[in-house]
Amino acid sequence: EAGEVCNAIALGDTSRKVQVKGKADQLAAAINQIVENLQETSRQADVIAQGDYSAQVQPRSDKDALGKALFLMTQSLREAGEVCNAIALGDTSRKVQVKGKADQLAAAINQIVENLQETSRQADVIAQGDYSSEVKPRSDKDALGKALFLMTQSLREAGEVCNAIAAGDYSVEISPKSDKDLLGKSLSIMTNNLRDTTNNSLREDWLKTGQAELANAMRGEQDVSELTEQVITYIANYTGAQVGVFYIADEARNLSLASSYAYQRRKNVPSIIEVGEGIVGQAVKEKKTIMFSNVPQDHISVNCGMGQSSPNNLMVSPILLEGSVKGVIEIGCFGEFDDKTIELLERSNESIAMAISSAHDRVRMQDLLEEAQRSAEELQAQQEELRASNEELEEQTKTISLSEASLKAQQEELQASNEELEEKTEYLQSQKQEILDKNSKIEQSRNQLEEKARELEVSSKYKSEFLANMSHELRTPLNSLLILSEMLTENKEGNLTEKQLESADIIHRGGQDLLNLINDILDLSKVESGKLTLEIENIELQHLERSICTQFEPLTQGKDFKFISEIAEGLPKTIQTDQMRTLQILKNLMSNAFKFTAQGSVVFRIFVPNRDVVFKHKHLNSQNCIGFSVVDTGIGIEQDKQRLIFEAFQQADGSTNRKFGGTGLGLTISRELCRLLGGELQISSEYNKGSAFSVYLPLLNDGEYGNRDLIVDHIGVTPAIPSSLRTVPVGLQHEREQSVTPVTLPAVETSAYIEPVYIEDDRGIIKPSDKTVLIIEDDKDFSSVLKGISKVKGYKVLLAGDGKSALHLAAKYQPSAIILDLGLPDLDGLKVLALFKSDLTTRHIPVYIISAREGQDDAKYHGAIGVLKKPTSMDELDKVFTEFDEILKSGPKKLMIIDDDEKHCHSLKLLLENNGIEITEVHSGERAIELMRQIQFHCIVLDLQLPGISGMELLQQMEKSATHTLPPVVINTGMELSEEKYSELSRYTDKIILKCSVSNERLLDEVMLFLHQTPLSLPDSQRQAIQMLHNEESFFEGRTLLLVDDDLRNTFALSTVLEEKGLNVIIAANGLKALEALNQNDNIEVVLMDIMMPVMDGYEAMQAIRAQDKYQDLPIIALTAKAMAEDKAKCLEAGANDYMNKPVKMTELLALLKVSIT
Repeated sequence: EAGEVCNAIALGDTSRKVQVKGKADQLAAAINQIVENLQETSRQADVIAQGDYSAQVQPRSDKDALGKALFLMTQSLREAGEVCNAIALGDTSRKVQVKGKADQLAAAINQIVENLQETSRQADVIAQGDYSSEVKPRSDKDALGKALFLMTQSLREAGEVCNAIAAGDYSVEISPKSDKDLLGKSLSIMTNNLRDTTNNSLREDWLKTGQAELANAMRGEQDVSELTEQVITYIANYTGAQVGVFYIADEARNLSLASSYAYQRRKNVPSIIEVGEGIVGQAVKEKKTIMFSNVPQDHISVNCGMGQSSPNNLMVSPILLEGSVKGVIEIGCFGEFDDKTIELLERSNESIAMAISSAHDRVRMQDLLEEAQRSAEELQAQQEELRASNEELEEQTKTISLSEASLKAQQEELQASNEELEEKTEYLQSQKQEILDKNSKIEQSRNQLEEKARELEVSSKYKSEFLANMSHELRTPLNSLLILSEMLTENKEGNLTEKQLESADIIHRGGQDLLNLINDILDLSKVESGKLTLEIENIELQHLERSICTQFEPLTQGKDFKFISEIAEGLPKTIQTDQMRTLQILKNLMSNAFKFTAQGSVVFRIFVPNRDVVFKHKHLNSQNCIGFSVVDTGIGIEQDKQRLIFEAFQQADGSTNRKFGGTGLGLTISRELCRLLGGELQISSEYNKGSAFSVYLPLLNDGEYGNRDLIVDHIGVTPAIPSSLRTVPVGLQHEREQSVTPVTLPAVETSAYIEPVYIEDDRGIIKPSDKTVLIIEDDKDFSSVLKGISKVKGYKVLLAGDGKSALHLAAKYQPSAIILDLGLPDLDGLKVLALFKSDLTTRHIPVYIISAREGQDDAKYHGAIGVLKKPTSMDELDKVFTEFDEILKSGPKKLMIIDDDEKHCHSLKLLLENNGIEITEVHSGERAIELMRQIQFHCIVLDLQLPGISGMELLQQMEKSATHTLPPVVINTGMELSEEKYSELSRYTDKIILKCSVSNERLLDEVMLFLHQTPLSLPDSQRQAIQMLHNEESFFEGRTLLLVDDDLRNTFALSTVLEEKGLNVIIAANGLKALEALNQNDNIEVVLMDIMMPVMDGYEAMQAIRAQDKYQDLPIIALTAKAMAEDKAKCLEAGANDYMNKPVKMTELLALLKVSIT
């Protein structure tokens, strides 16, 4: 049993004991004691195992090793527990005594104590605000170390941020470590708030400093210039702007530059800016600041010693006071403008505006103060005068007192005188009544004069109406007389004798004289009634002199007197007057001189009047006018007859009329025209010795006459040197080339026309071999430009300012080329072009259109070689003369005939060939394209039906070609063209003349026109064919004309001539009959309309015709004997296309009909 128990004990089972057999059973007792001791020890071990180290384990003896071990273990664990409790309570001052190297628990606890002591020390350092020490975790699992490390780092960062903030640096950024990082969030908010507060404070300080310093700069009594200089300089310096300007607004809100900073003024920048003009004007209009970025380099520049650069940004700020604009500040800088600069200008806006207003007020106050001071001085002077007056009055009072006595004595004498005066008053009263009676009579006379004036006005009105009706009544029979007599003088049937022809010529010349008389009477009537309109312009004196000499020089042939022209040196270049009326005056005087002079001389002078000339008109003197004189050695005028000759229908002697002829109206008209022009006409004559008529006209015709030198300076000439006349025989002074034979145009008679000199040109030096260009342009400045270019290109120049002059110059000089403006003062440019092309003598001349008028491309249909629209460039003008040179250069012109029918092609070649044309035959479109790429042809004759490429496709390909220009094309085809085909071909109408089923003569005519071949240079057969084609009779053959006139004489004369030309003439006696004739005849192509007719007059008839859509394009030519200026305007307004005065010149009428029908 003891063994079993011992074995159980050995196995750790202390639950069994040995049964003691007795007191002597020591083994059992010992074993049981061992079991009990082991049980106690086990109990104590269990208590220790449960962490209770309070039990005292006492060894049973010195040899109780287990007891001692348990005692020591309990003691060690108790000590370790106490240290751990102390650590748990935060006491890290105690340690566990290490029992030996193997005492790991003690070593571990002591290590914990040391770690906690170090942590505590570091925490104390941190607690004292020292975050510089580094807390390094002991391992990856050292959570406390890591936490301390992160805490130290966070606190250190917070400390750095706080130090930066304390140093005034608010730019640092703090990022919270987490959502629960209250310190990080607080520091971030605090930093942002401090930063915003500081920035706002600095911004506010900057703004207030700027306002204060600017106000200081504006302080004091400165004028506007000084004030704006201070303001713009300070703002530019304070804001860092590189350039600035200050504009001041006037009462109309227009801006002018007042001051600037580093600004360089440019020529193209206006000194005055209106509201809404540019950015500155727009800022004024909108009353708000405008920012402008990316400023162009050439807009504005900032200069320095080493170069220049442009600011990138501009700011324009209006200066406003109570909504009123006082000025504008514009500044520029290289960088961008910040908000505080804008706000500074906004805050300072009102103070600047008030300062400007104050400166203006100071100026006004200064003016008022000076005026007040002047008033005060005047008042003081007046007070002094009053004081002196008072003293004088006091003296006078004393004198009066002394005089009272004597006055009393005199009073009695005055009473006696009063009685005498009463008698005189009664007498005066009777005189007064007589005066009242006379005044009543004067009033009656005045009323009678007013009634006479009204009667005179009515009489003048009736006179004008009578003259208009008289003009109609005279011109109407005169029209038929002139037409029929001219037709008889032509003697086309050859059945009139010489005597009969002479009689017809006498009738015709008599009719012309009668027409001149009618014109003179109408001119005089217009002058007297005030209906004559003057056209005042700058006129060159040399042109006036040349016009007179050109007209009258040929009349000296066969005469026994000389014609001399004298023009003084030092005259102004121009005067302001009406050229046509001035020439009318001078021509009247010259005609009289030529008529009444048989021997000696006729001298025409232009001169400066002498100081001793006596003028009847006060506004004229020798310094403000120019003199024209006509001096002759003719029959002279007796002294008592000199006033008489200025009366209408009067001459010096009735017998003069029979010997010399004339109406006696010339001098009357000349005198009245002189008066209208602000001048006067004077006469000096001696019977049987000669006469001198002098015309004095003002230099400036504006009613303001002053010193001649000042006037001369004003019109841009040098004041005259002492006058010395140069006398040169006219024959030498105005020598002309006589080698050019004048040619008659269909529209005008050159033999009776002297073309005026528009601008000085080369007409006097042109030779047959010269290249000449006729420039037809009413703009003198542009004419001068074209003249200069023409000279450079090697052309002699002819200049015309109107269509009529151009037609005569072209006929007389046959220019090589023509430049034509469409907007001419007298004739439409297209009509002039049509007249050129309808005349065989001028139709070959190349014409280039240069015009600003819309629709000018229509000129291509009329035969122009090209069109330019104004304004033009030098390159474009160079191309014009290049085309002229190409056309005019010598050598044959190149013509290509494109036709797949070889026989027909060859027959066309035979029709068109001559020495001036080189013809190429082509039978396919492909070959034509190939040749056109190699050769520049001047004209093409094209058949549309070709093998391969058709004629249309050929045109399309050549039109698209970038290297070659499509030359003029005449389409020669027998195929019928549909509307669609015609429309497709119309795309080329600026370069193509469509000729379907044309005759050979028409084809020849068109080709020669495009090749600019003159009829005289063609073979006889070709020339005759073209002349036959353009024969008037053949042109008018079969065409129908409606003639509307109530006068049988007119209708007979006109219809006779027109029917001879091949026209079918339908006659209508009034406007109503004309409407009926139009409704009954659809083939009427043109209408000649008289104006004054019964039932329905011409005005009403034309309006009724135009009211119908189908007659909108029907040509109507008004033929009227009414010759007043307003009649033409009324005719055109009523619907007429053109206007002609009776009596009609048939050449002009036929040409006008031809143009109208075409």
